[in-house]
Amino acid sequence: MKKRSSFYRRKAVPDGLYSWCKECCYAHERKIRRTKAYRRKRSVLRKALWRKNNATCRSEKRKYWREHRNQCREEQKRKYKRHRKKYLMAMRKNYYRNRKTMIKRVRSWKDAQFKSNPRKVLRLRREYHLKGKYGMTLGQYKALLKRQGGQCKICEKTKPGGFARRWHIDHDHKTGAIRGLLCARCNMALGLFGDDIFILQKAVQYLLAAKRLKKREKSA
Repeated sequence: MKKRSSFYRRKAVPDGLYSWCKECCYAHERKIRRTKAYRRKRSVLRKALWRKNNATCRSEKRKYWREHRNQCREEQKRKYKRHRKKYLMAMRKNYYRNRKTMIKRVRSWKDAQFKSNPRKVLRLRREYHLKGKYGMTLGQYKALLKRQGGQCKICEKTKPGGFARRWHIDHDHKTGAIRGLLCARCNMALGLFGDDIFILQKAVQYLLAAKRLKKREKSA
């Protein structure tokens, strides 16, 4: 006698058990699966079902989204607010599990984008950098340069110089307010002096004193 646990459950039958035991079912399935015809049929059916279900699901989702766009967005926001910690934890776990593959995928995508349209990629990178660090758009940057007459605000040079050959955005490190666009040398000089007006004035006095000494030596 076989135990009840060796049979599959079936609600339609009065005793609630399948007529064949688990071993017999498995053996029968193995016999069927060995045939090539079954394999072909299964692959064809699977593909057809997947295409059909996928197409219907996508079309239904699109229709529903068009009709109830605002409602869907509000629901998503509510769900995120309720389960924010869970979502973040799941995202972190997923990232650390598949970290290497994700990094490879992103790198390959970036390389492909750069190869296809390098100018666009560089422009987007510039915009992202300006918005993230200084809170300004590329249009505002160009407008500021136009106001300055396309030159440095201190030395009035028309070429920015430096390795990047770009105008440097001079800003107050405490408040974050943008003061103007400078060339590489002027921006570096201000940074080395630590934006200290007293030290800069002293430096000016020092240079003027040195000039006077030279004049005296020449006249003597």
